[in-house]
Amino acid sequence: GVANFDITLATDETYVVLAQGIVGDDVTPFTLLIKDNARETSTGENFEFFIVHGSTDAPAVAVIARDVATLAPDLSYGEFSEYIGVPEDEYIVDLAPAGNESTILLSYTANLLGLGGESAVIFASGFLNAEGDDPMFGLYVTLADGTTMPLPLFVSTRTPDFTGTVSAFPNPVMEKLNLQIQNALPGLI
Repeated sequence: GVANFDITLATDETYVVLAQGIVGDDVTPFTLLIKDNARETSTGENFEFFIVHGSTDAPAVAVIARDVATLAPDLSYGEFSEYIGVPEDEYIVDLAPAGNESTILLSYTANLLGLGGESAVIFASGFLNAEGDDPMFGLYVTLADGTTMPLPLFVSTRTPDFTGTVSAFPNPVMEKLNLQIQNALPGLI
């Protein structure tokens, strides 16, 4: 096998177990992250979730529901947030460096319509600086029933303001992320 872990789980308890890290790596070794008191449903009508930072080469991040609230202000690799409840709706989720929420690194679309009363884990996985066959960075949602889906990258439809700073387009990192998502979608549909 890849690894063996000696863990004890209590009876009548619900857990979420996530495998993370890199097999054979001393800095970010392969391990299990265990969340106890996991929820199989929401405690109310909201969609409830916790967030896990599972990308070994990504910095500590702030996770922001755009124009709503900061969901997690400072989440480092291997950490998870407390449960967060939001009304079912469509959201744009921004990732920014912890302590610098005005600098958006990546944005994702989270369509939570129809998920009121559900519970989930939202996790980051993959490499921000992927090389070769390494999986690209992405955000994923796993519902309590095990259904897992990627959150699509958000692409702004705003007209750029060329009076300030100018961004270079096309961005090759975004093109690689879009290609990975397009390749993954047929297997999820």
